[in-house]
Order: sequence, then C-alpha cells, then structure tokens
Amino acid sequence: MKRFFFLAAVLIFTLTSCHTPSYTFTKTSSNNFSLPEGKFLINYINAPEAVRTEFQELLLKKFPGNTITAENANVSIFPTKIPENPERELIEQISSSTGDFDYLINVNANISSEDIGTLQPGNLDPSAKNETFVAMEIFDLNNPGSIFYSKVRGYLRDADDSKDFSIAVDSNTMLRKSLKKILKRIENKN
Repeated sequence: MKRFFFLAAVLIFTLTSCHTPSYTFTKTSSNNFSLPEGKFLINYINAPEAVRTEFQELLLKKFPGNTITAENANVSIFPTKIPENPERELIEQISSSTGDFDYLINVNANISSEDIGTLQPGNLDPSAKNETFVAMEIFDLNNPGSIFYSKVRGYLRDADDSKDFSIAVDSNTMLRKSLKKILKRIENKN
C-alpha cells in the first residue's frame, strides 16, 4: 500500500507543474510612507467585484480608527472613479466635496489578462499569461496633492511548460497579494 501511494505521488509530481507569479513595483512607486495623523476617507474602490470587499477590509485594518469608506460617509465624491495621478484641479474639486476629511485613499485594480486558470489540464499555451495591476494613491485634501503613490504589476507566464497538468495562481489572488505588498510599505503610528 505504501508503494502505491509513493508511485502515485511520483506520478503526480512528474506530470504537474506549479507556476508562481512575479510582482514588481513601478518606477514611480513610493518606497516607504509614514501615515500622517488625520481623518481618512476610502474612495469607492475601482476593482473587480470578487476582491472589492476584501480590499476594503484590508484598508480598514491597515489605516487608523478614524478611517471610513465613502459608502458609509455622508459625502458625495465626484467622480467616483478617480484616475491615477489626477490633475491638481480634480483633487481640489474632490477636496471641496469631502467635508472635514484630511486624506483620501484611492485604489484602482484591474486584470489585463487572465488566460491561466488555477488548475489547468494539458500543456499551457506559450502565449498564455495572467497580468494584474493594483495602484493606490493617498491625497492630502487640505493641501490638494498626492502624498503617496504605489503601483504593483502581478505577472504569471510560463512559455516552457511541458507538463500535462498545471497549478497556478488565479488573477484575483494576484490582485490581493499586490495590494498587500503596497500596504507593507505603509507604516502605522499606532
């Protein structure tokens, strides 16, 4: 019986390949950031629905107790989808509509390619890849401007796959890990 399990394990190992993504910060990303004191507002998170709630929970856990989401605040942010690196005029416009909040946290996340599933039977197509981007920016609303910006690219590809069965990380997991990598660069004063 032990021999059977050993042979089964060897067979699975030889026919299966595991793929792990790489994560890289863009050149314009901030390295370390110490949170200033004040009231934080988390903007509506621009991310796939499957990760949006978890993103909110991660942000609320990382930031101090005086942080609230835009959905729960009595403010109206327009536009709700703020682009990366917006013009100063847009930040000033947003600042005038957010009341007594000092800082606005904006997160944009997207999946640009999702060709590889978590469990993939057969050889992978050499052009198959999973690619995600997560960007987080913190705006000072009292002195309108960006005080923190970080963007992570998650990338998974294996052009040399020669196995009959592949195990890989799905794109939603790549998005979560990307945000966690950004949050590691922020230091709490708590």
